[in-house]
Amino acid sequence: MSENWLSKNISAVIAIAFLLISFVIFSIVLIYGVRANDTVSIAIIETLKAIDMLIIGYYFGSSAGSKQKQNTIDNLTNDNTNKQSNA
Repeated sequence: MSENWLSKNISAVIAIAFLLISFVIFSIVLIYGVRANDTVSIAIIETLKAIDMLIIGYYFGSSAGSKQKQNTIDNLTNDNTNKQSNA
């Protein structure tokens, strides 16, 4: 892997790593169980769930659509700028 690839995809790599770690923690909790009165464990699990939902929402929700729209606008702007400078 080149340095350029990593610099472009570092946020995705971190997101995937966090999701995998969360999956492992969820699996451990399912296997060993959590007592209903263990509020610290429940709070940790709820926080992990919330962060996972934020990550998934970012990559598949409106942020991905906004990024795609911005790329389209940038491409159209660059095309118009190039056409004007060539004229």
